[in-house]
Amino acid sequence: MKRFLYILGAFLGMVIFTFFSVSCELSYMVIPDTSGTTPEFLLSGAKITRFKNKVLTAELAAEMIEQYKGNTGVYGSQVSFTVYEDDGTEIGKGRCGLFSADIDNEVYLLFDGIVFENSRDKFELNAQAMKWAAKQGLLASEQGTEVTIVKNRGSGDGDSQSRFSLSGSEFSANGHRHTFEFNAPVSGVFETGDYGDEN
Repeated sequence: MKRFLYILGAFLGMVIFTFFSVSCELSYMVIPDTSGTTPEFLLSGAKITRFKNKVLTAELAAEMIEQYKGNTGVYGSQVSFTVYEDDGTEIGKGRCGLFSADIDNEVYLLFDGIVFENSRDKFELNAQAMKWAAKQGLLASEQGTEVTIVKNRGSGDGDSQSRFSLSGSEFSANGHRHTFEFNAPVSGVFETGDYGDEN
């Protein structure tokens, strides 16, 4: 019996030694860098302003702004923004649920309930996904998503007031030429006077 306990104790000692030498081995490997997928900073209730030649050209407010290491992009949620001409005159203002900005290339992506009111050209745009390339002055909708444009004419003070709205997909606009187009069928409504619908 004594011999049996001795053999059993030796066997258990070998098993425990083997277990600890394998499972408790320390690894000195380099910990992977996850900073590219973890925000470098998060700002709650943030406001960003952009100046060109000491003139305010854009301002943005968001419920949350985040940026990642090694990435010049800025990402935001529940965003409102205002855009100005180079002389400081307001072009328009808008809002959206999600926002992404490539600062270096001046490319902006907007998603989720986009509303943009252009005070310069007197129209309103509604969409779910848009891309704005500021350097080229090009605005385009995501393929397959609907865009609605509403434009008012006349002041209503003695002038004949009218309003038209167009809805369609494959929308694009050129900010330098002040033109827009739909490359797919559109539907629209034209209203005059007391806003009775006309076909």
